[in-house]
Amino acid sequence: METKFKNLFLVITFLSIVPLYAQENCALRLKEAQKLYDAGNIDAIHEMLQPCIEKGFNRSQKIEAYRLRIEAYLFDDNLEKANELMLILLKLDPEHKVDYKLDPQEFINLFETYRTEPIVGIGLTLNFNNSFLSTQQFYGTHNTSAKDEIANSGTNINFNIGLKSIYYLAKKIELGVDVLYANRVINYTTVSNDFGNLLIGEQQSWLLIPVYGIYNYKFNKWLLYSKAGINTGFLIKDELELIRQNKEEIDIAKNRFDLLSTETDRRTKINFWLNVGTGIKFKIPRGTIYTEIAYQHNLFNQVNTENRYNNLNEIYEFHYVDNDFKINNLVLSFGYTYSIYKPEKLK
Repeated sequence: METKFKNLFLVITFLSIVPLYAQENCALRLKEAQKLYDAGNIDAIHEMLQPCIEKGFNRSQKIEAYRLRIEAYLFDDNLEKANELMLILLKLDPEHKVDYKLDPQEFINLFETYRTEPIVGIGLTLNFNNSFLSTQQFYGTHNTSAKDEIANSGTNINFNIGLKSIYYLAKKIELGVDVLYANRVINYTTVSNDFGNLLIGEQQSWLLIPVYGIYNYKFNKWLLYSKAGINTGFLIKDELELIRQNKEEIDIAKNRFDLLSTETDRRTKINFWLNVGTGIKFKIPRGTIYTEIAYQHNLFNQVNTENRYNNLNEIYEFHYVDNDFKINNLVLSFGYTYSIYKPEKLK
């Protein structure tokens, strides 16, 4: 039994040493091939490196070996083979960069005949939005021109999440299309009748599809961008909470209402926002992380005016009638985009 364990140990040890030896041997081959290239003896380079490219090199060594072979073919004026290996190199290392100070000009010229920018990016976006009520026209069961009719809106912060896609149109220009699940909350108080206060809270859930253009630019070492576009929103859920208080601010009536029910149908189910913003990007391997701040300006009234007076309970018990309003948003976003490449020869 002891002999079997010794033999097993020897086999495992041998199997672990062989790959290390092969990799070390291939590393020496790569150094020798570089010496041959520097000396102008390029005929043996391809046969020397090919076996290790197939098995033995790690990823960084493969990249170095392909570069060396491409430079050797360029030295021989063999553009066909150089192009063939350049495409393989860019598929292996889509974010490969050239050193304009140190790399051979022939290699740089060939590299620049290929598309090396990503074609699309996909990722995740997280944001925090603060909603601001913008009342367009007041309605009610009382004198709506009174000063105290003006609603006071507080801080209404919500967390949202969604998917992001970026299409790279040109060097500095991109097209973005997102899909977001977004919550919007407004809370405000009106002092409009003799009975005291009316506390109003509305909670909305939207499916948003922002479509926007992006312009990238550099400021010193920072990669910045500006964007502008349109958000199309589809209202999924909308609930209204009303709390009636007396002059001592004691609750005397409270109720919740579904504003999208078939009986009331009090909100427009599709709306649009003008979306403008600016942000900063940080490049990471095969992707980008970013943070941005944006302002979303609601373009159309959110009230279905034809059904404004549908719920008599709100009118008689709370003296409440929907004002015409919009909800604008200030949004702070964070996200990650994974870059997808398709290197090919430019026509």
